[in-house]
Amino acid sequence: AQECFKLLFSQCPHHQYSLALQVQFFYNDLTLTTKNVVDIATEGYIGNKTPEDLVALYELLASNSQ
Repeated sequence: AQECFKLLFSQCPHHQYSLALQVQFFYNDLTLTTKNVVDIATEGYIGNKTPEDLVALYELLASNSQ
């Protein structure tokens, strides 16, 4: 999902969405199970992390799931 999401945004560079909005869009579309994993990894609240931290977390979770 992370690779598909990155590809989508790279194909639309004119979208002008901030990184914070991009990671929020991605989080909103995760399954409940995956949201729970992200919530645990962020100590219960993604607002505690910077957008860059969340991108790194999403990439780590994606690499570990393959």
